[in-house]
Amino acid sequence: ELDEKLEAEHPFRPAPPKPVPKWDADQGFVKLNAAAILREDQIYRRKQAEEARLIAGYEEDLRDAKEYDRWVEAQRAKEEAERAATLEQRRVEMQLADEQAKAAMEKSKLRKRHVVTKMRIEASAVSEE
Repeated sequence: ELDEKLEAEHPFRPAPPKPVPKWDADQGFVKLNAAAILREDQIYRRKQAEEARLIAGYEEDLRDAKEYDRWVEAQRAKEEAERAATLEQRRVEMQLADEQAKAAMEKSKLRKRHVVTKMRIEASAVSEE
């Protein structure tokens, strides 16, 4: 109902679109002149140069990976040696710390024994009086 009212108020009706023309394959042929031939040749040469550059890049990337593999193996061996050296150093430091702790405990025991012995002597001297 609303659409009918709007259509009555606006009498403009656009013309229906024309169908797309049908083209024959032979009808669109353009004769090549010297400029078009040179332009096509330039495009062809540019594509050939780009392909040659890509092929050269692929050839460079196809080098032997043995040198890289040797370098990686050497780096792994170096890191393993460093890790082993660090581990050995920590082990030695831990042994040294353990020995120092044992010596400190022994020194503390001796000091306490000395204090206890001294106190016993004083206690026996006090009890004798």
